[in-house]
Amino acid sequence: MKKIFIISIFFILLITATLSIFTIMLFKKNNSMFSNPELATHYLCKNDLDNALKYANLAVAESSHEAPDHFQMVHSFRGVIYQKKDAFQNAIDDYTKSIQYGQSKIIFDCYWNRGNCYHSLGNQFQAAKDYIDAIDNLLVLKGGFEGEGRYKEIQKFFHDPGNPLFISPVIKSVGDLIVFLKNQEPYFPDKEKYNRTMLLLEETKHYEENAL
Repeated sequence: MKKIFIISIFFILLITATLSIFTIMLFKKNNSMFSNPELATHYLCKNDLDNALKYANLAVAESSHEAPDHFQMVHSFRGVIYQKKDAFQNAIDDYTKSIQYGQSKIIFDCYWNRGNCYHSLGNQFQAAKDYIDAIDNLLVLKGGFEGEGRYKEIQKFFHDPGNPLFISPVIKSVGDLIVFLKNQEPYFPDKEKYNRTMLLLEETKHYEENAL
């Protein structure tokens, strides 16, 4: 009887070990089915920033062999993770690398997020300059949007539910941004860009007030 009991225990342990090994192999196989950017996004959506950064770093390392737009995307993505971790200078470095690749559908987000990082570090003028560049690039890239469409695009800088890459801004509203930029106006050399941006912000604020 004792011998049967020992044999039973042995088989139970063997089955448990086999299942554990199978589970580990299945996890590794499933992970290998996804790219590093996909895994980074998955962990970011779960707010697991350490694992998100781990796979974002791998994606950046791979991006040197990819097309420039992919390089731009992964640096911007890693910048978001750094920013969420309050590693603002690291985030600035990544956003800057992304911006250096020029116009793309994400460049205005890079300027905006970098502006928020500068603001968090106390560099008010550079923050204001990036906010202006973000909105100005939005005007260029979203040129087909008029009226309400443009205003809604501006509002996404402040509130964009369902977007895992969205970061709550330091400046919380269009009205607050207008006040902030007015305080920085004397330092802007490009008055045309400044005035163009402020006009759009004033129009957006008017739209918000009348939409309530």
